[in-house]
Amino acid sequence: KPTNTTPAPVTAAPVTSSPTSPPGTGCCSQNFKDCDATWCGDTEAQCTSCGTAGDKTWLPNGAITGCIVRFGECTSNVDECCAPSQCTGDQYYRQCLPDLTGATSSPVVNVTPAPVTEAPVSPVTHAPVSSPNPPVPTVTGGNGLFSTTQTRTSYEALLELEPLTNIIQDLPNTPIYALVAEGGAAGNGNVVSEGQAYAVMIAGITLAAMEISDPNRQNVMDRFYGYFNGWKRMCENSTPYAYCQSMKFCNGGTTACLPGWKHDGDLTNVVGTGAAPDGDEDAISGMIMAVKAVENDAQKPAWYDEVRKWADASSTSFLLYNTKASSSGLNRIVKLGTCWGGWEGDGNNPSYHSPGSYRLMKDYQADFVSADREYNMPNFDDGLTLEERWLQVINTSYDVLDVTQCNDMGLVPNWALVTETNGAVNSYPGSFSGSGTPQYEFGSEASRTLWRVLF
Repeated sequence: KPTNTTPAPVTAAPVTSSPTSPPGTGCCSQNFKDCDATWCGDTEAQCTSCGTAGDKTWLPNGAITGCIVRFGECTSNVDECCAPSQCTGDQYYRQCLPDLTGATSSPVVNVTPAPVTEAPVSPVTHAPVSSPNPPVPTVTGGNGLFSTTQTRTSYEALLELEPLTNIIQDLPNTPIYALVAEGGAAGNGNVVSEGQAYAVMIAGITLAAMEISDPNRQNVMDRFYGYFNGWKRMCENSTPYAYCQSMKFCNGGTTACLPGWKHDGDLTNVVGTGAAPDGDEDAISGMIMAVKAVENDAQKPAWYDEVRKWADASSTSFLLYNTKASSSGLNRIVKLGTCWGGWEGDGNNPSYHSPGSYRLMKDYQADFVSADREYNMPNFDDGLTLEERWLQVINTSYDVLDVTQCNDMGLVPNWALVTETNGAVNSYPGSFSGSGTPQYEFGSEASRTLWRVLF
């Protein structure tokens, strides 16, 4: 298991290229404003040939000010995009986009080989022989592009979390592990619900993939419980600040099941309040996986009943606080959090939608014995059964993904606006973004959509 020390930050050794021009006179830029692509090189030729043609630009005098970065919004400032990007869009939303129409590729010369006349060959008749075993065919033409010999087991993948794991408590029966994040909205050394949820989910999936006889199975159980307890502590610390979860369903109805989205590295303070459904759904999925993995064991782990009830209560909290019914009541959308997001101008994120996770929760709650619930099921006042309500979330999620897809290639953006028209989910005009990522880009937010849909 991980060592009980806070992971030291990993700092890459600096690489200094031999400059061909005086330092500070120019730099390579990806957003057309800042020196944010220095890895491409320190000359204009290296910069402009780096990556896709037109994707980088050379700033001869270094970083510039007074213009809008590439992919930035320019709806009200159509003439202020950093060159060579251009303000593109309509009256509702415009964005500074690179002009890639001028990118050219190397010319291809078609070479016609001289005709070859084959010499006539006299037919040869062989004496019949008995047919031996057919030879094994030789596969030709493979280039190994989609194959690898560098594989690992799910257990080995779980071990990759060790350098990021802070052991807060290492008692045999109550380990508490925190997965420390770095960069972006997480900052440095903090724990965000998205990252902690990845740890819970990966441990749960690993446990579900194991045979009972696997010698590492107990170790995975311990790791799962450590990450689960980290999640549980985040929930406990968040309860006094869970203003958007008026009813608490976990721990016998005393604890908010959905934690604040950001905590310090030791899980002592809540840094960012309000839950985030992407982390919530991943963590709940991990809990369900772990419970199902051990439910038929002759001797269940000590945490089994606790996690079993926590997964059910968390599913109820997710449905109540992380989703929102449409005005007609025919659709139910996943929000951006317990306190924000949803329909139209409230904003939405396609990558938050995980229909497979909602199927897990639906089926799990359908099988859960009502008498085992230590809370009262809330009244949604919609006349629907619990299963019907989950089906609404699943179907609406697919509809959101459908209307936000790019027509050209089927990818979705980081952020989107959606509405309901005559009972159907449709796109909604306007601009919306968050986490420092532009709306109309298949970026760090949107990239998660692929595996969440696959899940």
